[in-house]
Amino acid sequence: HLSKAVQQQGFYEFRRQMEYKSKWNNIQVIIADRFFPSSKLCSCCGKIKKI
Repeated sequence: HLSKAVQQQGFYEFRRQMEYKSKWNNIQVIIADRFFPSSKLCSCCGKIKKI
């Protein structure tokens, strides 16, 4: 599936550029796990909302 390979390459290039530019500007980049429940995480207290 060529389209999937192209799409994944786009994400890889984006991540590569983010990591490169963050090192250049002394900014930390944190890569979250694919299944990390970030949409359920409270930005104030860090509690994970159960559905």
